[in-house]
Amino acid sequence: MGIIISVPLVIMLLLGQALKPSDFNQYLTRHELLDLNREYAQILRQERQKASTDTIEVLVDLNMLYGTVVFNFKMEEQDLLHHDISDGTFQGEICGKLVEGEFTKDMKALARHIYDRFERSPPHRDVQLNQSYRYVSVSCTGRYFVARFGYWRSDSISQMTITKFNKLVPR
Repeated sequence: MGIIISVPLVIMLLLGQALKPSDFNQYLTRHELLDLNREYAQILRQERQKASTDTIEVLVDLNMLYGTVVFNFKMEEQDLLHHDISDGTFQGEICGKLVEGEFTKDMKALARHIYDRFERSPPHRDVQLNQSYRYVSVSCTGRYFVARFGYWRSDSISQMTITKFNKLVPR
């Protein structure tokens, strides 16, 4: 199955120019991103309750979300699935790649799809079901998704990360 890339995108790639949010039509708005995080946290709560009777509340960490989104865009720009070892705002991270046709703007379905994809891999499943991770943030671009987990809420985030987030994510 071939990949179809627009001519302006090919020119940008050949010139080594960075991709911008407008270069892809599959990025989430801030509202959609928050909905995705709420849906994913709810799925985590439900799945953890099935696995254990001692389930703690799963909360979306908005401070952690800034870095999650910025890193997700970095993977998209590089077209490279990898982990971010430079961001200290989280204790667990799992990353995945969507195949063609899996992206949807239905946040409930997208959150379920991300959870289910990680569920198929025992190490990723262990991270998702780890009761120690009370805080979560998740991001998805057209090709990649990232879920980050924390034992505690992120109290600080760099202004540089916030600035990058604001440039990348449409209001």
